[in-house]
Formats: sequence, C-alpha cells, structure tokens
Amino acid sequence: MFRCFHDFNQLVIRNLGMTHRQGGGTRYSMLMGIDVSDGIDSLMKAERIQNNIFGCGYEDGEPRTFGCSIKGKFWSQSRIHDLTDWTAWCHRLGALLDNDTIPESAAFASAMRPRLIAVRPDAHPLVIHWPMSLLLSFEERIEISFGESSYPFAECDLALSNTARSGALKFDVRAHDKKAEFEIGFTATDATYRQTSGPPCRIKTHRHDRTMAESFADDAPQIDFGDGSFLIYSHLYVPPKELDLTPIMDSAIVPWDWTGTNPRIESQGPERRTDSVQYRVIQELKKSDYDIIFDDDGTGEFADVIAIKVRETSVDVLMCHCKYAGTDAGKARLDDLYEVAGQALKSVQFCHKPKRFLRNMMNREKRRLERGESTRFDRGTLGVLRRLHASWNQYRFEYKVWIVQPAISKAAATQPILQLLGFVGKALIDHRRIPLTVVTRS
Repeated sequence: MFRCFHDFNQLVIRNLGMTHRQGGGTRYSMLMGIDVSDGIDSLMKAERIQNNIFGCGYEDGEPRTFGCSIKGKFWSQSRIHDLTDWTAWCHRLGALLDNDTIPESAAFASAMRPRLIAVRPDAHPLVIHWPMSLLLSFEERIEISFGESSYPFAECDLALSNTARSGALKFDVRAHDKKAEFEIGFTATDATYRQTSGPPCRIKTHRHDRTMAESFADDAPQIDFGDGSFLIYSHLYVPPKELDLTPIMDSAIVPWDWTGTNPRIESQGPERRTDSVQYRVIQELKKSDYDIIFDDDGTGEFADVIAIKVRETSVDVLMCHCKYAGTDAGKARLDDLYEVAGQALKSVQFCHKPKRFLRNMMNREKRRLERGESTRFDRGTLGVLRRLHASWNQYRFEYKVWIVQPAISKAAATQPILQLLGFVGKALIDHRRIPLTVVTRS
C-alpha cells in the first residue's frame, strides 16, 4: 500500500500509525510532529509495522497531500476539478501498487526527519512560504487586511526581512504599499509568532476572521534554509541524508561576457539604464523569438525579467533573477547568492496556477502606468498578455529559471557556492520539474 509515496519529494509525514507486539497482545500507536522521526527509525529496524500514513510534499511538480492505510484505503486533500482528475489519480495509484520494484519502505526514502528546536537554526534562511493549506485553498475566498485596508490574497506577499545566519527570524506580510512585520520566537516546546510593527494585520477565510499572528500560530509558514532543511513551527525538518549537490551544476552554469555592464548595478529602472545587469539580460533575450519580454522588477515580483513564448499547444515561460555584485567582479561570495537563491525558489510557487501568474503581470503593468512610469513591456503589449490570459487553459505551461550573477565564475566558485546552487537546482526539479540555469561571467 505504501508504494504510493514513491514519487513524492520532500515528504513531510504528518501522521504515522504503527502496530507492535507488547506482551501477549498488539498495540497501536499514532505519532505526530517530532515523534515521527523516532517512528521512522523503528520501522526501518523492523521493530514495528506501519498501519497508516498521511503526509504532504511534492509530486509530479505540484504540492500534494496523500494518505493510505494497510487496509487499502487511500485519501487526499488535494483539489480536483472534475471526474477525469479523480480517475487519473486512481490510475496513477494503481500503477504504483502494481510495481513490484518499489519497496514498501518507499514512504521513508525522501521523508524529512523532524526535530524539536528551542533556538533558531544556525543556517541562512532563503525563502518563506505561505502555509500549504492557503496555497491549496480557493484564493478568491481569502482576504488580508492592514488596518482599514483590505486586499485579496492574490495581491499579498510573504517575504523574509533578512537572510542573516544569526539573530531573530523576521518576515513581512506585504500588499502594495502596506507592510506588517512579524518575528518568530522559540520556547522549550513551541514557536510563537508576534507582529512587531505595521498596521494591525488580519486574515479572513471562509472559516475564520482572526489576526495574522493567530493564524500563523495555528497554521505556520515554512522557512527554507540554505542547508536543505526547513522550519515549520519549532520543528526543523532535515533531509534523510546529506547529499553532494555540486555535480548538478556542471552543465547548468553558462558564462557570459559582461563587457559594457556594471556588475554593481542590478536594475535598469523605468529609465532603462543600459549599464545594468537587468538591461543586459533583456538584450540577450531579444535575440530569441519571445512574444513577451516583461520587466517585473520591484516589490511583489515573480522575477526581475519574465519572457514568454506562445506555441501551438504550450507556453514557454522563462523567469530571470538578477543579482548585482557585492564585491569586485570575479570575486565569488556566498553572501551574493543567498537572496537570489531564495527568489528563484519562491518565484515558482504559483507556477501550477498560470491564470494567477498572468493576472499578476497585468496588474503590475496597470499599477506602473498609473504611477506615470514607462511600460514594463520590452517586447509585446498588454493586449497580447490579455489574450493569453483569456485562453490560458488551452495551453500547457512549461517553465525555466535563470539565476544571473556576474560576480562569480565557474572557475572561481567554491564548493559551498556550488552546493547552494545545486540545492536550488534540485529543489526546482523535485518540486516543480523546472530546470535551472546559472549565468555567470567568463
């Protein structure tokens, strides 16, 4: 039964039911939270027998939940649109159950091991994600307010305040020009979420109307760290084993000649600054046949540059994340990569919702024009984007991600730099099946 977890990546087991012999009878245990880690160890040593499992993770490039029991019952909280989605789900399960090459321990091969922490992790935070329940819900029913101003969930953002390796973990909830800052605290047994500045922030769903701090305390956001671990509440989930990810980048690093570009200038701005990193990227993209090249730089961005090519049955989307050099060109620094690595990971969280992705682009162009600034389009028009938005469900959307960092070269990249980039590349493939390219200097 448990072969059905074989294709899951970054699996978090929420509930683990087990049976074991004690005395003359059989006892049943239900484990949750950090107790799951000990339960996995017991199962791997054949000390107990798994009875039922429920978890969440990524499968086939999308966030999913799944549960099953030894009696042959299967369930999921993931949304389906019609009967064909349900039958496809059943056929996929059937194929996994019939595959005798998959061991019964498949559920634990990629399972993250939780442990309770009382202080923040000694690692660089890369990105913070909305709770999975919000991402899997109907966004139209969610509203976030900042004092008297309310905004739909689709127009709100969650962002780390900094990526420092030490100090308090802080993050912001943002919408347009509104911002509320929060801080995570730790006790011996739990984590707390406290709003420290900004207007009172609340969230309204079809179930609750409460403060954002209360919502996070009940359903916490996830913070990913540069060592491959992630944090939910006071539970730090670590990979089942440490991997050498540096070989992933062997063919993913592409050098450019940056003559004429100032590597310390990242954004081209509304004035189209020609010596910026972003301007150079756009000029390179113009050599290809993209229908849309979009300057998405700014608060709430999906990427610094988005390029779109509409084909007969598919749409190619390239998201480029640019980062200026913090030191003299050619001197590779790990600190130059943490922020842009987090941006790359976060940019793909709505790739399974292309309608929202396109709507966000249209709204950002509208707001920029309302400010009296120049268009975000370096190629294409708002009309072209609107037509694609109106017919989005007729296409299959395929994504690629670029990290552009002229401060480093492949020859000068250290093992920690390659390990970090390898982690980002693996996460993009595991979570969304999106390939990563890293553009550096020659």
